[in-house]
Amino acid sequence: MTEDSNGKSFLLAPIEILPPTESEEIRQLIEVVANQWKIIEILVENANWFVPGEFAEEFQQAWKDSSASMLKIVVRLEELYSFSITNTSAEFNPQLRPNSTIDDEYFYAGNKETKEAIEGLKKAGLTGKIGQLKKAIQRNLIDKFLKFWKEEPRSKEKRKGAINAAIEFLEGTTTFIGSIPGGEVLVELLSFSKQLIEVRKDREQ
Repeated sequence: MTEDSNGKSFLLAPIEILPPTESEEIRQLIEVVANQWKIIEILVENANWFVPGEFAEEFQQAWKDSSASMLKIVVRLEELYSFSITNTSAEFNPQLRPNSTIDDEYFYAGNKETKEAIEGLKKAGLTGKIGQLKKAIQRNLIDKFLKFWKEEPRSKEKRKGAINAAIEFLEGTTTFIGSIPGGEVLVELLSFSKQLIEVRKDREQ
């Protein structure tokens, strides 16, 4: 029989779950952003269902023009993910370095910008315990929207649920994407998208 730090007894020793590595946290971040983009694609493809009809075409065109900005965010995160994996490998396997006798400062000197970008994710609260919480909230918002969107048949109540879930999703996504380096360019469009769906909601009440 063993005891935890509070003196509580267990018949079996508790298994400690290690926190995700830096590279895994970045991979999870990429996954969340990719799933956010899938929801935005649903909103854009079904613009007549979510935004006032007179704004549907402009809404779709705006997101079409902004797709490159979202892609840049994902590509940059993928670069940070690859760098993080390489750094971890090099740190524990000196043979992977160009010269095993050089110190870390010299080895990482050429990657200062990338290291600073990863540090920026930490400062933005996108990694660590806060980052895990933020990503969990985003996953919840995504799942909530899909729950209403995928249910058949689409009754009036389910339609309202999907619209409300879309508004909540966009509100959370605006803050989340805005905290990612490069994501600030999408904040205004995300905010406008939320406002348009709110207008549609008000008209149907």
